[in-house]
Amino acid sequence: MFKSITVICLIFIPALTYGAINKNLNLGSRGPQVSELQSKLIKQGFLAAGNDSGYFGKNTQLALKQYQAKQNISATGSTGPKTRTSLNETQATSMATKKPLVKEKIKGNYTEFVSPSGFVNTDGQSIRMSDYVGKKVILVSFITYSCINCQRTFPYMNSWYEKYKDQGLVVVGIHAPEFAYEKKISNVQKELTKMGVKFPVILDNDFATWGAYKNQFWPHRYIIDLEGNVVYDHIGEGKYQDTEDKIKSLLGL
Repeated sequence: MFKSITVICLIFIPALTYGAINKNLNLGSRGPQVSELQSKLIKQGFLAAGNDSGYFGKNTQLALKQYQAKQNISATGSTGPKTRTSLNETQATSMATKKPLVKEKIKGNYTEFVSPSGFVNTDGQSIRMSDYVGKKVILVSFITYSCINCQRTFPYMNSWYEKYKDQGLVVVGIHAPEFAYEKKISNVQKELTKMGVKFPVILDNDFATWGAYKNQFWPHRYIIDLEGNVVYDHIGEGKYQDTEDKIKSLLGL
């Protein structure tokens, strides 16, 4: 009776241990021959080459025990307390529990700048409304430099630009020319510089953006919030404090 149990243990327990070692050494789900296991143990430094042959050899068994102790492998093949997760497990968990990171497109009622004819105060870079939507509060004003009513708004627009640009505000002038000479970017640059205008200005020589906004007036200013919605609309001069209060409210100031 005891001999039978001993024989079973001698066969069954090492076989389970081999399965555990085999799995941990990445030898494949079915496992190679014993000689391949020994080869792996030799490469791992647990067994000297040529010490013995066969799975039940004394030195092979000793090497298995040493490897088992180092890797914390039980006879059933399960590892001890997990300190890390395999790459495949991590990937599988990520795929099962996480949704794809897809940035949703802002769906506000803002209107994009259309076919700009040039840019002033942008360091030579083109700008788009979509560059700012979702990131900045945007003040847009339709202007032309020869318009006296527009000129009177410039100090306020400059002030807002300087005061709140680091807080999340961008100011953009849409220069829609009243006269032919106002289409020349050199004239626009010269006159706006003379008036001290520092905020970015887009040339709308073909009135494409003007038409997209269905605009009819100089000056005409809008404020677009972080969601891309037009939340403020004022025609002409004045209402400067109301405009600034709206800016501060949208910036959370």
